[in-house]
Amino acid sequence: MDFKKVLNIIHEADPEVFEKISPRRHILKSFTSKVAVAALPLALGSMFKKAYGKNTDVLYETLSVLLRFEYLEAGFYGVAVASINNYPGAHHNAIRKLAEDENRHVRFLSDFLMSTSGIKPDMPNFDFSGGYGTGAGEFGNAFNNYNDFLTLAQVFEDTAVRAYKGQLPRINVTGIIEDAMRIHSIEAKHAAFIRMERRRMGAPVKPWVTYANSDITTIQNNFVQHTYKGENLDIQGSRSLESVGGYAVSEAQVTEAFDEPLLEADLKIIMDPFIVP
Repeated sequence: MDFKKVLNIIHEADPEVFEKISPRRHILKSFTSKVAVAALPLALGSMFKKAYGKNTDVLYETLSVLLRFEYLEAGFYGVAVASINNYPGAHHNAIRKLAEDENRHVRFLSDFLMSTSGIKPDMPNFDFSGGYGTGAGEFGNAFNNYNDFLTLAQVFEDTAVRAYKGQLPRINVTGIIEDAMRIHSIEAKHAAFIRMERRRMGAPVKPWVTYANSDITTIQNNFVQHTYKGENLDIQGSRSLESVGGYAVSEAQVTEAFDEPLLEADLKIIMDPFIVP
């Protein structure tokens, strides 16, 4: 990531940032001549940690949560691309595009964390069967069977949409929240595409979530159900939306119109089966 961009983003959020860092301002002015490029992330991380303390901790924790899930998605689509010949009749280019998008998300979050904190979460080893590292989970055929792949992709993409919605309120840096919202919208497009692709393959599924229904009938385990837990709300902003402006709106339609936020604890429950201990 361009370090000038990082500084501009932080300065936009807080014009007095360099006064807070003082007397370390002179260090910023001499980065190019006195500090090795490899040391820039550590230097920046140290200064902003001292200047902001807990605020930077919150931003780091928030982006780390999202990065961990992006690792999962990028790894998943990476294996899918390598197994693409096992999916006759699939939109191969679309799967490659999904993989490219998720890798871009990983690079963006990784670069920002390294630029501002000098540290980022490590990528774990994954068990995409959902077997907690045994390789014997219920999704063990996902890279040999296109329908199984799409089913797991739907779980991941629907989770991603809710994960970003849950973490966005914790991001208080203007430039970063704008980028995170763009990623959120891309994940929503992914989710709609995967659902429509499942429909093309014969699954009775809509492009959106209705109530807390997964539209997955083949697997009904805990983490799949947790992805859709709480999606059946018909109240937004403390009021029911079943009657808006004199128009009758069904409860099902209200639940379809909004994605509910997913918090870190819920995300962990969904991710744990896919991480090798």
